[in-house]
Amino acid sequence: MENSNLLPTICIVGRPNVGKSSVFNCLLRQRRAVVVEQYGTTRDRVEAVIDISGINLKLVDTGGYIGSVEDKIHVQVKEQIYRAMEEASIIIFVTEVISGVSPFDKEVAVLLKKCGKPVIPVVNKVDNEKLKNDAYEFFQLGFGLCEAVSCLHRRGIAALKEHI
Repeated sequence: MENSNLLPTICIVGRPNVGKSSVFNCLLRQRRAVVVEQYGTTRDRVEAVIDISGINLKLVDTGGYIGSVEDKIHVQVKEQIYRAMEEASIIIFVTEVISGVSPFDKEVAVLLKKCGKPVIPVVNKVDNEKLKNDAYEFFQLGFGLCEAVSCLHRRGIAALKEHI
C-alpha cells in the first residue's frame, strides 16, 4: 500500500455529536471510529485510507470543534483539528439537521472560510424526505447546497462519494 502521507487528504470537521465519526465509518465501509451518543467522545484524530472510484485517499476524522471552550483537552482537540485542516486537500464539514444551524456550526463555518480549502458541506441525520427539506437551512453557512445524508440508513453516501 502506498504511503498515506503522500495521498490527497480529506478531513472531516464539525461540532460535537453531528456524526463526523459516522460519516467517516460510512465512507470507509467499516466501523473504525468510535460512535456513541455521549458528547465529545472523539478526541484524537482517526485516519484510514479509502478507495473512491479507484483513487486512494487518506480520510481523517477529528474531534468536535468547540471554539469558546479553553480547557486543556478542548485546546488539544482544536490543535488536532487545525493540523488536520492544514494537511487536507478537501474538508468535509458535517452538521446535523435535527438541531438546525447552531452557533457552533456558524463558528466552524467562519474557521473553514479562513482556511481557504475546498469544503463539502454535509447535513447528517436526514432520515426522511421532510428532514431533507429542512436541510436547506444550512445553505446560510455559505458553502452552497449540502449533501444530505443519513449515516444510520446509509442515505446519500453514494452521492457524497461522487461529490468527493
